[in-house]
Amino acid sequence: MGIHSSEQLATFERLIDVGSLLERRAEAQMREASGLTNTHYEILIRLRNAGGQLRMSDLANKLTHTPSGLTYQVRQLEKLGFAIRVPAPHDDRGVLAQITEAGREFVRSQYDGRSALIEEVVVTKLTASELLTLHDLLGKMQLHLRGEMTGGMLPEMADELDREAGLDRVAGADRVAGAGRVGGAEQVGGAERVAGAKRVAELAAMPAAAHLAG
Repeated sequence: MGIHSSEQLATFERLIDVGSLLERRAEAQMREASGLTNTHYEILIRLRNAGGQLRMSDLANKLTHTPSGLTYQVRQLEKLGFAIRVPAPHDDRGVLAQITEAGREFVRSQYDGRSALIEEVVVTKLTASELLTLHDLLGKMQLHLRGEMTGGMLPEMADELDREAGLDRVAGADRVAGAGRVGGAEQVGGAERVAGAKRVAELAAMPAAAHLAG
């Protein structure tokens, strides 16, 4: 069929351009606020929105990452105590990525900064009607390309999801303490949860990416 107008071509090109620009702004905001990358943040958001855990293969699909690339990113989050990997029940080959309570706290700590970015680059540039129309159109495209519509879970909605799933807000995903980590890493215990929580407070004071070294 082909394209039939300049508007059709421009729409496609502008979607790619705006997506790249938004990703660049989100990356800069997250690095400045925490030293982590926007990919780290997105991994934690996806895990939180899924009720705390996802198969690594499903997480890779949601983030359009290669399995090896995602494994590297999750390992970095494990170093910070923000996520863990555990064997999937009843599946010798499956691996689950789980967000820890420290990871949830980190996501909550970044809400104001991310909200300010969204307000700056999206909310203040569109009318309420335009924003709703854009929301619906992007959802329609996402459904076509991805097979599902994602996003939009506010912190209070995620907390409610946790409660409905029977997750303890104090222990969170770290209730799996004592379960073996994937790759022969150490047992998950209370000491690591405390250390992970302290890392949330330390991140902003550290140079970008310095806490991921080693």
